[in-house]
Amino acid sequence: MNALLLAALLLLAGDAPESDPLTSPEVQALQGTWHQYSNGGEQWTIRFDGLRYEAHNIDGAWYKGRFALRSDRQPAELDIFIDECDCIMKGDVSRNIYRWEEGVLRMIASTPGMERPTEFKEDTPTTLSMTWVHERETACSATEGVIPQLYPERVLLFGELHGTDQSPAFVGDVLCRGVELGFPVVLGLEWAADTQPLIDRYLESADPQKARAVLLDHPIWKREYQDGRNSKAMLALLERARVLRRGGAAIELLAYDVPTGARVANRDLAMATTIAEALDGKMGILPIVLTGNIHSRLAAGGRFSGNLTPMGAHLVERLGEENVRSFNVSHEG
Repeated sequence: MNALLLAALLLLAGDAPESDPLTSPEVQALQGTWHQYSNGGEQWTIRFDGLRYEAHNIDGAWYKGRFALRSDRQPAELDIFIDECDCIMKGDVSRNIYRWEEGVLRMIASTPGMERPTEFKEDTPTTLSMTWVHERETACSATEGVIPQLYPERVLLFGELHGTDQSPAFVGDVLCRGVELGFPVVLGLEWAADTQPLIDRYLESADPQKARAVLLDHPIWKREYQDGRNSKAMLALLERARVLRRGGAAIELLAYDVPTGARVANRDLAMATTIAEALDGKMGILPIVLTGNIHSRLAAGGRFSGNLTPMGAHLVERLGEENVRSFNVSHEG
């Protein structure tokens, strides 16, 4: 295994200097479990306990040690001591830099024995850029009932009554679980297609507050009548996707509703077409779609939809019954 990657995955180790004791805010911020993602799945987990760490990867490799942190330097520094490992680097030190980026920890790690990097840039022959997400940002709540339905290229439709906090939060847990299982995910939201560039900018941004301000300046967030699709809970779902993505998870977001102000003869057909075309040719993906509970139905007719052919039925017609599942998000009373 690449020695640079192994050293980087230690993230932080060594003796904390007297000027930066365990009680310092920076050291406290590191406490707990962090996850690193790449290639669509979680690759490494590292846990900080006091002034020590323990790291494990999906292949079974492990490392233990101490960390030295100097947050008063520019850029801030982390020295990694490899006290124990199942590798040839035992006893080595990796000299690294780090910074916080809104919900994630960004680190540029050096090969043990090499000079410390001085700036944040992509990988070089002697450095590795890594992004870590804290467990509190990635924790997946119980979604065991949905797990058997998580299947490559099977569209999962979650039909909701717009405006609740619970539906976006639940879909966020399904998204989290899909990432945890190693799927590249396409998350579809019933937002106007012309918001897609703003959403893409938000997902890529290291300054989400600025990107969020641009997104919220779109007319759909300012119109007098709001049906619940543009809410704090939906923004929280978007932020959850951004944090996971910044941590390396393979997540795309699709705004599949018709453009703002557009007049179409069949909105459900148009939305189904947008989703199907966005998924075309993408092998192994997990499509998760949050939509209204009329659009999510897999057959025409019904008490509330009359003669309407819902979006879900159009997707079944286009993708096949075996490739579409629909769930109705409801309450218990």
